[in-house]
Amino acid sequence: LRACYRDEDRGHAIDVEYTALADPVMFASGQHFDQGMRVKGTLKLAGIDYKVDSYTVRDRSWGALRPEEHFKLPPIAWVTGVFGEDFFFNCTAFDDPALGPDWQGLFELPSDRVCKGGWIHHRGVVTEVMECHKRTVRDPHTLIPQSVEMTLIDSAGESFEMRGTIIAASTWSAWLNCEVAICLARWECRGRVGHGDVQDAKWHD
Repeated sequence: LRACYRDEDRGHAIDVEYTALADPVMFASGQHFDQGMRVKGTLKLAGIDYKVDSYTVRDRSWGALRPEEHFKLPPIAWVTGVFGEDFFFNCTAFDDPALGPDWQGLFELPSDRVCKGGWIHHRGVVTEVMECHKRTVRDPHTLIPQSVEMTLIDSAGESFEMRGTIIAASTWSAWLNCEVAICLARWECRGRVGHGDVQDAKWHD
């Protein structure tokens, strides 16, 4: 998969190629998949050239409804990370009410609704995320995440403790009823360092 873009007037250009690290992981709905990718190529910003040689987790949805009615829910995050070609993950989850999130006392969330799904690709084996115990520290003025403490427990009973530090962020208002902070996280897990997304979605409440 190749992506190219060029803006001659501003001196911007992107030319990157994505190579799959593994087969995509399909959601049960059949309308969404995620996939670990290696990304190589070039990036030009304001006339300055940069080499791209990194990883990402891409997602692809189709046919799913995007309702815009009101939802009285706490923030929920789509979270990814890649530590290398043998270790990458994806999870969608709320913060765990048992860990004292910043929205405690404002929303009620049953413990069985915290984790909405996910997977871990570790040493050639893909397992399902069964539990996510996550706590996000957000800037009190902007509500943009600053850090994430998270433990994922997979279908094999293995536990992965992670700490994420947000090193860049941008807000995105794709739908009228929510705002998303798209963040680049630096992850630490089991003595390894990786990077990935924390897409923290907040509804109007």
